[in-house]
Amino acid sequence: SLQKNLIEQGIFWLNKSIETNPNQSEVLMNLGTAYFQSNQYIQAIKYYEIAVNLDQNNALLFFNLALAYEFEENLEKASLYLKKSLESIDKMDEEEKLTMFKSVTKKKAASDKNPQTGSFVFEYSAQIKPSCKFKQLAKDQIPYHCNKSSQ
Repeated sequence: SLQKNLIEQGIFWLNKSIETNPNQSEVLMNLGTAYFQSNQYIQAIKYYEIAVNLDQNNALLFFNLALAYEFEENLEKASLYLKKSLESIDKMDEEEKLTMFKSVTKKKAASDKNPQTGSFVFEYSAQIKPSCKFKQLAKDQIPYHCNKSSQ
């Protein structure tokens, strides 16, 4: 399929980028995500782990690693990295939280087809919901609601 071909091309070019500069945590995370999207969870974990060694404050990276471990049925490591992700969120500003929430929301939509991960992702997304001062921005981009008392 077209999506599979695009992911394979992405993996090829991300690997080329890593060859020239192996210390790019964002590229390593993207490579892990490409492998994750192609259901190659062990490869995803490999690149997420390398990226974590370079960037120990990236909540999304920790979350991605937790989700990959969950798909590999290693709930102990999934819980460990989920906890690290939640600890990292406390250091994020509201705009970063919104970006993170959108990413997790997309993963939740994908995981709704997989009962193994649905509740894991949903519980997590509830904990990182940004404050209501971003209500207008969030309303336009993600399914997110604020009641009047939380604004």
